[in-house]
Amino acid sequence: MNKYILDSSALLALFNSETGSDKVEELLPLSIMSTVNIAEVVAELDKKLNISFIQSKAMISASINKIVALEFDQAIEIGRLKKETEQFGLSLGDRACIN
Repeated sequence: MNKYILDSSALLALFNSETGSDKVEELLPLSIMSTVNIAEVVAELDKKLNISFIQSKAMISASINKIVALEFDQAIEIGRLKKETEQFGLSLGDRACIN
């Protein structure tokens, strides 16, 4: 049973062996991630670590068991949340997690 929704920063922390990565690794079997957050991870791995898209795909596939695609209504709601959450500096992926 999936109990946690991972944000892109959690998976990036794991891949970068940052503080808290041990906790992320522990939660992986119980976690899901949205396609929006996956896109953020791929972009950051390419930008900051120069990791190819093919390698990123392999790393993510090996780490996340369930990836959830967004439905049309969810995408609309995520877009709507931008104005309400602007003061918190939430990214598109962050808003996808709270939707």
